[in-house]
Amino acid sequence: MKYAVLFALTLGMNFGFAQTSITLQPDASQGKDAWINSGQATNNYGDYPNFAAIAWTSGGEFISRGLIDFDLSSIPANATITSAKLSLYCNTTSDHTQLHSGLSGSNACFLQRVTSSWTENAVNWNNQPTTSAVNQVTLPASTSNTQDYLNIDVLNLIKDIKSNPSSSFGIMLKLETEAKYRSLIFANSDHLTAAKRPKLVIEYTVGNNTCIKIKPNAADGKDAWINSGQASNNYGTYPNFAAIAWTSGGEFISRGLIDFNLNSIPANATIESASLDLYCNTTSDHTQLHSSLSGSNACILQRITSSWTENAVNWNNQPSTSITNEITLAQSTSQTQDYLNINVLPLILDMRANPSNSFGLMMKLATEAKYRSLIFANSDHADSTKWPALTICYKLPSAVNELTNKQNGQLFMYPNPISNLEVLQITKSNEEEALVSIIDIQGKIIFTQTFAKGANKIEINFSQIGNLCKGTYFVKLDQAGATSVTKLIVQ
Repeated sequence: MKYAVLFALTLGMNFGFAQTSITLQPDASQGKDAWINSGQATNNYGDYPNFAAIAWTSGGEFISRGLIDFDLSSIPANATITSAKLSLYCNTTSDHTQLHSGLSGSNACFLQRVTSSWTENAVNWNNQPTTSAVNQVTLPASTSNTQDYLNIDVLNLIKDIKSNPSSSFGIMLKLETEAKYRSLIFANSDHLTAAKRPKLVIEYTVGNNTCIKIKPNAADGKDAWINSGQASNNYGTYPNFAAIAWTSGGEFISRGLIDFNLNSIPANATIESASLDLYCNTTSDHTQLHSSLSGSNACILQRITSSWTENAVNWNNQPSTSITNEITLAQSTSQTQDYLNINVLPLILDMRANPSNSFGLMMKLATEAKYRSLIFANSDHADSTKWPALTICYKLPSAVNELTNKQNGQLFMYPNPISNLEVLQITKSNEEEALVSIIDIQGKIIFTQTFAKGANKIEINFSQIGNLCKGTYFVKLDQAGATSVTKLIVQ
């Protein structure tokens, strides 16, 4: 039993690097993109729905290019970006009716990093920003006039942008050969169809942090809506996470409740970031959606300080809240705006510090006066992409010291690295009873073997353990109340 106790102390070890994924697909209010055209060299097209590269004629020859700049500020400065995929969708409603065209030759295009500043509502052909060809991405010639270009690998471009913030201002799309008649026509964030807007998916790791995304469904989630107009009614399965002040047979005020289960975060973890994504419930029966008809619909998120149950809470028995570290959600800029990467770290830290009086979050209007509303989906929504998502990154304290063979003076292994077909020989410097454990990078024990008293050498046939994945493992020796750990590489 002493070995079980010793190992339990290390179950929380995390030697890996957890990966976080974010999706950026801004709308007209949040996006920054424009189209520039040599034929109208001083005209600005900041609200034109094309992200396009064209060489054509219209009252003379012209060349056009597209500009786009994604906001990467939600990615931590110390993050390591491991993947970046850009998806561009043909603008089938463009007034350039040829759409993608290679009428006179290849319409292959470049994506280049923009290296000087520009503003969406002032940029034109004459004042267009400079670009760099370093790590440019080539989009091959289209195979149809309505082709979407999905999951374009732009990793090196995005890395350049993050590494050079003072000289990085987005991406330019331009024809590889700017000679008539060629075109590649995509939609940008000003397009009316949300699914057509450019989408950038980035995956990254942050130091030795672990990052988890909590995005529960109806069965796992705990959220509800409370309404003063039906003060004794429960709306635990209502798909709105909303704050409203309106009239319907009289004035009413409503608020939203949500409680994320944080039990998967170890008690000894240090939480370093927490961000909340809320998505507009565009199918809500409150058809005004986000509205500031009579004034600002800014809202506040407050920590709930008394218990409540999803299927019993109502306006009359609603829980209490605290204004300490409350978060303000700014007034909406459009009727269907999503609120992404809301920094809720102070609230999450409060919850962790006060578990006995922390029961989630309440959203309420900053000014609860008709007619105002902010309407998000909750975990009861039919569309899983609309469910609220909480991303938390945390760091664990070192549970053991990683020692080299020379330092520990106890455990010696050969060969290291090792393959699955080899035999691992382990020797130690005394003949005391001991337990050897092989642990994967998640802290899971995958093999144990005992050194009997008087033995100082054992052999482990890796083919008998099973086909281990290539990577880093740890061999832990427990004996006489002492623990030592040595890294083992499986190749």
